[in-house]
Amino acid sequence: MAGLVAWIGLAWSVFADPEAVTPQSDAGGRLMTRALLGTVLMISGAVLLHLAQSAAEREAEEEHDPPR
Repeated sequence: MAGLVAWIGLAWSVFADPEAVTPQSDAGGRLMTRALLGTVLMISGAVLLHLAQSAAEREAEEEHDPPR
C-alpha cells in the first residue's frame, strides 16, 4: 500500500508542475527516487503476501492431515 501511495504522490507532483520536472533538474532526481522507493515497496509487499499465503496454506494442510 505504501508503494501505491508513493506512486500517487509522484503522479501528483508531475501533474502539478510538469514543466519543472526534467531529467536534469533536482525535482526530476527526487521524483526518480520516489519512483524507485514506490516500486521497491510494492515488490516487497507482494513478496510478503506470497510468503504469508504459503504459510497459511501449510498450516491448513497440517490441520487436515493427521500426524503419522
